[in-house]
Amino acid sequence: MSCSITLSISSSERTSVFLASQGIVFAHGPHRETVFVEVREKPAILVRLEAAGFFDGVSEVRWDMMSLTSTGFTLYLAHPFAGDGCVFVPVDNIVTIHTISPGWMECDPGQHKAARR
Repeated sequence: MSCSITLSISSSERTSVFLASQGIVFAHGPHRETVFVEVREKPAILVRLEAAGFFDGVSEVRWDMMSLTSTGFTLYLAHPFAGDGCVFVPVDNIVTIHTISPGWMECDPGQHKAARR
């Protein structure tokens, strides 16, 4: 079973180029947009950081993504006392990348029809 990681895109030309090559484009560029990545297994370090309270006081867990390429994605972590660090998640662990927010699942399918292109 896969799990989802919510990512906030930091400004990165390589990330923008990669997402565009996959057909994922944003009207005003990807900086600070949100993408969701489903992974086969959430890296243990991310689970431990969340359990340790890395996101205490924040309404939703959203990791900062520094880079996304055909080899995987890199997360950036910053802490006012512990410093900063990076976590690389290889492409072999990625199931899907999408922009479908959890709010989409709450919509009444009879009331709203998906647009077709």
